[in-house]
Amino acid sequence: MDLEKLTKFAIDTLSEYFYVSAITLSRPVSRFAPVPTATSEGIYSPRNIRLGPRLNPKLFGFLAVSIVLGATINALIPHRLKPPELLTSVILGIVSWVTYGVLIHGLCKLLRGNGSLIDTLSVTLQLFGVLYVVSSFLGVVFGTVSQVPFVNDLLIKGGHYTWKFAEKPVLFYFVIHAILLCIYLPIALRKVHEFGWVKQLVLVLPAVIVMVFISLAIYKSTGSLDTMIALSLMKLDA
Repeated sequence: MDLEKLTKFAIDTLSEYFYVSAITLSRPVSRFAPVPTATSEGIYSPRNIRLGPRLNPKLFGFLAVSIVLGATINALIPHRLKPPELLTSVILGIVSWVTYGVLIHGLCKLLRGNGSLIDTLSVTLQLFGVLYVVSSFLGVVFGTVSQVPFVNDLLIKGGHYTWKFAEKPVLFYFVIHAILLCIYLPIALRKVHEFGWVKQLVLVLPAVIVMVFISLAIYKSTGSLDTMIALSLMKLDA
């Protein structure tokens, strides 16, 4: 593959990626329909898309791009601990997101959700990838601003909680990510599982708790700062 073709491929891939990301933020529904199964006659039927036996392969490409972009951006947060190698980040990211999606599906079933596991994973994995990149970008912005002397002094003098953000700007990433997840996840699952507003609100708290425990597991295996540690740091005495 020559340089011109490689450049065109990169541009096309990133253009499609940012397009899907933008429409996901405006309307969080799956943009990667599950691969349909063959009917008994050996042809494909649109009705089988909902019951597809496997996830769309393009979704995993989307996740890989999300992790590479997110990890690259996230590494720019001031005073951040050294992250794992990029390949390790990709593998751990996909495995942890799939695990999280399966557990979230279990919670949805406890709430009598109607969607299938493939439906749940299709929309949640896409959402996790987008929110990781967005949270990393906003984490860099807020983290960098927090290191401006004037702002840093305000945070340090602001009290027990705010000075933690001055000392560890990576906390901005975790807080932003948790907030976005609480907002978007119930909305994304509403159509899949036909949830009303009450069930969407009920889903938020256990979903965040699950996210924290998975983050703790990643912390123990990689040594990188996670949501549980971040929240714990905020509770420590000065």
